Parts: sequence; C-alpha cells; structure tokens
Amino acid sequence: SSPAPIRLRAGTFFPTLGEQLNVAADLRAAAPAGTQVSDYLVQFRGPVEQAWKDELAALGVEIFAYVPDYAFKVRMSAAQAAQAQVLGSVAWVGAFQPAYKLSPDLKLNGTQLYLVQLERGANANVTLASIANGGAQAALQADGSLVVAANARQLVALAQLLDVAWVENFVLPEKHNEYGGG
Repeated sequence: SSPAPIRLRAGTFFPTLGEQLNVAADLRAAAPAGTQVSDYLVQFRGPVEQAWKDELAALGVEIFAYVPDYAFKVRMSAAQAAQAQVLGSVAWVGAFQPAYKLSPDLKLNGTQLYLVQLERGANANVTLASIANGGAQAALQADGSLVVAANARQLVALAQLLDVAWVENFVLPEKHNEYGGG
C-alpha cells in the first residue's frame, strides 16, 4: 500500500516517509518520564478495523479522536507507545506536538481572547488552575470549553497543558435575525 499522510489543521505530512511538521522548540512535546502519559498519534497501516483499535485499547491506551488518514490521537506512556509500535496493524507512532493544538490563524499581538476546547474527560477546574498559575485568565463556558485571555508566551504554556485539545481565536457570537418572524 502507498504511504498515507497525516492531515492536521497545522499541516500535512507523511510520517512513514520520515516527514514531520516543522515545530518551534517551545511547542514540542517533552519526552514522558517513567509511567507519565503523553499525547501521541498512532497511524494504522490502512483503513481502520475495530480489531486494531481493540488491540490498542488492550494495551491501556486511551483513544481520543480520529485523525485522517488512518490515525488516532491517543494518550499513553512511553512504554505503551513502544508496545503499540510493534503491533502488526500499526504503521507509525509519534508524539502529538503541542503546536498541533493551535489554530494556524491565531492572533498573537498583545493579550487576546482564545476559545479552548478540552479533551474528553478533562477536569476543567484543574485546567483552570493551571492556566491561572501561568498568569492567564480563564472562564469556563457552559459547553465545557474555556475562554482564555492570554499573551503569546501564555499561549505556549496553554498548548503544553495535557488536557487542552484545541485553541482558536475567540469570536463573539453575532445576531443575524434578532427580530425576524417565523
């Protein structure tokens, strides 16, 4: 089979051909120590079969979201990553870089408002405390997302938080037909 790309909003690359996205040093994932978990991408050899996902889950890997083509964002330890890499169904395992969490069109001048999506199962209060410790201000939205006021340095720290899934510019909702009848 021909090599499949991984298609992220941050860019597209062919990991089985040795390609990777160019990521700023401060937006790279630190190597997990011991049993510490981190986010990874696991790309399968072809169209995903449920049995392949079950093999991964049997290793204790937490599967989050599908990433085209044939990949998933997962959370696991370095030891689990090594076990996943040798599964016959797996083509590639690599770190999910904090840079991948940032929308490519982020506004970075001064302090800006950002909408932050949390990973499934994340403790919003713990994440709010981590954001506050970094000097940014955050508020929890009704849908479980956060609105964060941060500068560029704080944005880098935000992307490094494990339970942050995605960061984009915050846009105030607009009314388009406030008085329209039905």
